[in-house]
Amino acid sequence: METQVPFVNGESDSPSKSILTISLAKYLAGHDISEIIEEDWSSKATPEQQRRFNNQGFNLDPLHEEATLAALNDKLQEQAWDGVIVGWCTRGSKQFTVLFEKVVRLAAEEVVRREKNQLDGDRPLKLMFCEGPDDLVNTTLRTFGR
Repeated sequence: METQVPFVNGESDSPSKSILTISLAKYLAGHDISEIIEEDWSSKATPEQQRRFNNQGFNLDPLHEEATLAALNDKLQEQAWDGVIVGWCTRGSKQFTVLFEKVVRLAAEEVVRREKNQLDGDRPLKLMFCEGPDDLVNTTLRTFGR
């Protein structure tokens, strides 16, 4: 479990959308999610698309589930995220079904908390699911427009 330094895709005067990507890639394959985010965005997104999004990663650690979920809950409340991507590593494996459910529950609770408290005006938190490490850009653009 480790909260990563943000990978900001370019700089712009206009506000960018903040996206949090939650992944088991570090646990399963030794690849930090921040590296995967950087690789996918730098190879697949146009410079304009890169400027529109501020991407950060969160590495889940199933060996320390209680601590990682507490850290994820803190991360979700740390800022006004526009979107949360739950990675395929988390939802695509039978052995992580319960962890996946807990992650989705935390994200859904954050959606409800923000709506209840009317936080962030008209910026609802969007929950997204990708098909793999090479689908982060597509998933984000599918949700927020190209």
